[in-house]
Amino acid sequence: MQIFGHGVISPSELWNLYTRVAASVDIWRPDCFAASAKQCGLKRIAARRGYYSFSGPYDLKGQAPVTAGHIEEIRLFIGNAPRDVSTEVWEAESPKISILASDYSEMFKRALGTPRYANNNTIFEYDGHRIRVLATNSVWVVLSSFAVNAMLPNDWWPSPVHT
Repeated sequence: MQIFGHGVISPSELWNLYTRVAASVDIWRPDCFAASAKQCGLKRIAARRGYYSFSGPYDLKGQAPVTAGHIEEIRLFIGNAPRDVSTEVWEAESPKISILASDYSEMFKRALGTPRYANNNTIFEYDGHRIRVLATNSVWVVLSSFAVNAMLPNDWWPSPVHT
């Protein structure tokens, strides 16, 4: 699929990225994030004030905020519109964002089971990790670790099972 003239990561490629991140214990440590993210297939990793930025396959962009000495979550942004997108192009292309988010959610549902829903997020919880899928102006796929969440001052997406 293409959105705004750029290819986007397919559901199977996203699954492969997720499994590499889930298998990486060190990716949740700020001092190891850059090397671990690179091993997972992310690139152009840069330390910023309070977070890391990175890119990935196709036009994937991302951020990993650092909170209380840990990587709070890994945010993948997929299908971003160019800054100078016209209203005409936006109206033609933006419906693909919801379709892509639905495709990603269906893939995770087949692999991980039934999700829960909160504030327009489709939330999957599996094997010590949380995956949130949200369609806004792009598709957000957000990965987090329950072990890290337990050490943070606040878990913004608590589950009755994991609180």
